[in-house]
Amino acid sequence: MIDQSPEPPIVNIVGERVALGPFSKDLLPLFTRWINDFGSQLRVGFPMPGPVTAEFEEGWYDSVSTGADRNTFVIRERETMTAIGSTALHGVDMRHRTAAFGIMIGDPNARGKGYGTEAATLMLDYGFTVLGLHSINLTVAGFNLAGQTAYQRAGFRECGRLRERIQFAGRRWDQILMDCLAHEFESPILARTVKPD
Repeated sequence: MIDQSPEPPIVNIVGERVALGPFSKDLLPLFTRWINDFGSQLRVGFPMPGPVTAEFEEGWYDSVSTGADRNTFVIRERETMTAIGSTALHGVDMRHRTAAFGIMIGDPNARGKGYGTEAATLMLDYGFTVLGLHSINLTVAGFNLAGQTAYQRAGFRECGRLRERIQFAGRRWDQILMDCLAHEFESPILARTVKPD
């Protein structure tokens, strides 16, 4: 008898509560639904919320799955392996050993549970331990208090502000710059995995 059970998803990094792995095209409808939530668009830094087509998401998928910037992961809830979002290191510069961090917890039911904090920590671990980066940075809107807290818990520190740069809910907000340096971070997982014999 042939086992017809579905293959478990591929994962690259496994934490306590989340696992990170490669994208697969079958997730595109789910991600298209998430990114069409204006709240999600604002969290990930879309300049102006608006509808996102399936074709746009397919183009994005093609760029992250076959392009040079292949440091994008699906975030999965570890216990069920359900996809709950995505995270990436963008603009990796190996000369200066820098990158920018981004994350989206797309599943509204997965927000506020610490998954974003752990995913950010795992991405810092990946960037510093696997890629050998020196500095990883991000920007976060002043109104995104949950994001700021998650990033601080992961190891990021505020390093500057662009004052009143963002318009949201009838008010001006600062855009906060945060970063983490390799010597400020201790690998929770990958240092045990990625080491010489």
